[in-house]
Amino acid sequence: MQNTIYAIDTVYEIIRTYYIKRFPYSTRPNVGAVINDELVRLNSSARVVTGSVTDITTFENPNPSEAATDAGYNPAFILEEYLGDESGLKALWHDIKEMREWLVLAGYLYKVGAGHTATEALLRTQHITR
Repeated sequence: MQNTIYAIDTVYEIIRTYYIKRFPYSTRPNVGAVINDELVRLNSSARVVTGSVTDITTFENPNPSEAATDAGYNPAFILEEYLGDESGLKALWHDIKEMREWLVLAGYLYKVGAGHTATEALLRTQHITR
């Protein structure tokens, strides 16, 4: 993994959640949309804006999250800080793209035209290393 904030299982879980939310429909592979789903899950207002399916355009964060909450550290703040650095955004982008390609080759995602849909393997496998 090139990114320094998420382990391999977490990257898998982020991608898995993205495709399960859209199951049984096929969806175009879009790394920016996967990252944006994770930002939404963390209650962040930040977004990755893409010019096309493969080009990183910008990371927009009009309303940054607080560094800490009553429960302690804020995962949204940590991800926003990481993505705000171009090298962090590129590293996570690359990891998600490569993991998604591996998931297709390994039978976790089924390629349908220009899109992908979750297979039974993806639906049943919550973690790939544990």
